[in-house]
Amino acid sequence: DRILQGKEVTITVADTDGSPVEGAEISKTETGELVGTTDAEGKLVTDAFSAEAGSTVIVAKKGEEYSFEFSVYGAQGDETGKPDGIRFNVTEDPATQKSIGWLSSPVAEGKQVIRYAVKGSDAWTTVDAEGEQVYFSKNGNSSAIVNSVVLEGLAPETTYEFTVGTEGAMSDTREFTTSAADPTSHSFFVIDQDRTNIETIIEQLGAGSYDFGAQTGDASDDPTLYEDWPVLGNLFGDPNLKGTEVISVLGNHEYTGDADGSIASTIYHNDTTAPGSCWSVQYGDLYIAVMNYANNAAQMREAAAWLEQDANASHAKWRILFTHQPPYFTNATGGNDIVYEVLPDAIDAAGIDAVFSGHDHSATRTNPLKAGEKNEKGTVYYICGSTGGKEYSITSQGTFDYDKIFALATIDYSATYLTASVSGDTMTININDVDRGVIDSFEIESKCHAPQFDVETGSVSCARCGRAIKNYTGSIKDADGNSYYFLNGKMQIGWV
Repeated sequence: DRILQGKEVTITVADTDGSPVEGAEISKTETGELVGTTDAEGKLVTDAFSAEAGSTVIVAKKGEEYSFEFSVYGAQGDETGKPDGIRFNVTEDPATQKSIGWLSSPVAEGKQVIRYAVKGSDAWTTVDAEGEQVYFSKNGNSSAIVNSVVLEGLAPETTYEFTVGTEGAMSDTREFTTSAADPTSHSFFVIDQDRTNIETIIEQLGAGSYDFGAQTGDASDDPTLYEDWPVLGNLFGDPNLKGTEVISVLGNHEYTGDADGSIASTIYHNDTTAPGSCWSVQYGDLYIAVMNYANNAAQMREAAAWLEQDANASHAKWRILFTHQPPYFTNATGGNDIVYEVLPDAIDAAGIDAVFSGHDHSATRTNPLKAGEKNEKGTVYYICGSTGGKEYSITSQGTFDYDKIFALATIDYSATYLTASVSGDTMTININDVDRGVIDSFEIESKCHAPQFDVETGSVSCARCGRAIKNYTGSIKDADGNSYYFLNGKMQIGWV
């Protein structure tokens, strides 16, 4: 059982028939200290176990002895209810929605809320937050309330002001801007784990404007350590990022002491956080898949099958994947062999344009690859470096032909982050070093507009996005692989 530090607890003693035991003496087994005696209902109300965080074993004595273990959790956060770790999580529609989360003390009184208005307007709206108590066990037991709100019905391309907290303890006023409805151009950033130079990276990102960001996993070395979470929230909720929502991949560290990822699930406001789990979202013509850390082959194969099916159900022009473990890895001892064995074939079948991974802490870009060979229509794989606190030596030369596979593979950097822009038929991806600027830039051309013949309608359209192709000339196949020839939009029969 859990007791919140500073709060009373009711201990109930019953016999084997479930009847209350009056006069049972409750004492601490370690010291023998008598805490109190149960009343006629078999109950004792006391705060003797919640003076400080830790575990206490108690016994109830009356003829026979019973032992109960209570874990006492300290209250984290400001007792006034002032919020901490404000962050922006992922939504299904960033043009009309905004997901905002923050931490607060479980002993604070008053309802946690968000107040927001269109910038420059006096028409403020107040929305109650949903709060869930989360428990942490690293460095002493502690607890905090994770608050979350998803604002809906917002206007596209509009700047809003907002403040969160409780009456008398609200945050400073901040801003966010909704995206365009059904956008065809995009910009985003990608950050790997560690936080050594993260403030510098965020400051540099502040010079630009981004539709979303992504973190490739292991943002927290230990999710059961409370102190990690307000720091991460304050970093990714930094005003320099202008309210940019951040996609959070779960790496192996996010499952340390939290096997099902439930702490990250609550803080990221995302139910899909179990090991090997996957999810996707589509922003305009950009399909985004997310694959959390898989700790065995069965999970990886299930994730690969999901990716192929889910991506091909999308008609987005562009398809990208964020995953913690890199299929084309540089650290031979990083445990990525099963990822390389399983994932590239699924990525090929899913038509993914670019893959962004972490885990190995090298700054890496492959050549465009398909079936493990150079192919200008293939997928480009990135390992996103690190923010400077951790690198692993490049040791996978025994697995890969580096001249064929890798265009760049280095740990010669201070701290890295990636920025990407999508415009028209081109996606441009830069690897940035905080000290040297852009150290690699590459353009990916869209795989879109591959023609396919629809037998039922007699029309020709892009097999990927469904866009109609008029006056098509050339060979073409239908969805079943049957071949045809078209001349100026008309199917030809016989000799041409």
